[in-house]
Amino acid sequence: MPRLRKIAYRNLSTALPEADRPLITDGVFLSVARMLVAFSRFPDLQRTNIGQWIRYEGLEYFMEAKRRGKGVLFATAHLGAWELSAFAHALMSEPMNVVVRPLDNPLIDAAVAKHRAASGNTLIPKKDAARAIFRALHRNEAVGVLIDQNVLPEEGVFIDFFGVKACAGTAFVRIAQKNRGSSDPGLCALV
Repeated sequence: MPRLRKIAYRNLSTALPEADRPLITDGVFLSVARMLVAFSRFPDLQRTNIGQWIRYEGLEYFMEAKRRGKGVLFATAHLGAWELSAFAHALMSEPMNVVVRPLDNPLIDAAVAKHRAASGNTLIPKKDAARAIFRALHRNEAVGVLIDQNVLPEEGVFIDFFGVKACAGTAFVRIAQKNRGSSDPGLCALV
């Protein structure tokens, strides 16, 4: 995929020496390939065999946050097996709500959505997601959000990212603060 490799090299040029870029880029493509293999196996994954694919560390923190009754916000990034993590969470504990950006191709988007929801997870479209997120948290449910993407200026604040200005989304933090409430700073757990 020469076009994507060129983009990766350009993006890495802000943070890494030229000699490191091919190895890192190859690693990213291998990671995506592993994720696609896991994604294709979602229909075969169940509570009885999910442990062969993923190890859940920190479940006790999730359970403690649930006990507090205000829901749980999961912040993650497009790193590792993010699709498998959300899928496995539903099988290893309980289904969660996952904020998603619809894919550009509607046919592929429908197929991906079916796989994402196969373990019982509920998909929340990213556009205008705040209301659905607050409803889920009010029901003491978990909500997973990928927070590593550049957003529109009206959706975030500009930060220095390896010497380049990037617009980081502020919605996740605003939701956590609003859901937390002023009287108990521990009501909303960021996992």
